[in-house]
Amino acid sequence: MDTPNIPGVPPVAALNKKTLTVVLAVVIAVLGIGGYVYWKRSSVPLAPQAPDLTGNTVEDILPALDTSANPYETVSETNPVEKTNPFTDVKTNPFE
Repeated sequence: MDTPNIPGVPPVAALNKKTLTVVLAVVIAVLGIGGYVYWKRSSVPLAPQAPDLTGNTVEDILPALDTSANPYETVSETNPVEKTNPFTDVKTNPFE
């Protein structure tokens, strides 16, 4: 490659593969170390802090309960476990 000679400007040596590889390795290393240092110094909490549970009694720790409900009102006696087995009415084993 023929480089033009500009008056007053010294000629620039072309970068060969070895020099280019060394320069790129140094730049990547500097960027990697700088990124690692920045990442380590960032003070972003990873998880929210747990509430302070150092109260002396249960009333200090637990929230107040709503006690306005009528204790004499009947509640439906629905057992979800009884409704999950579709084979409760089967008299014989269907898999024999």
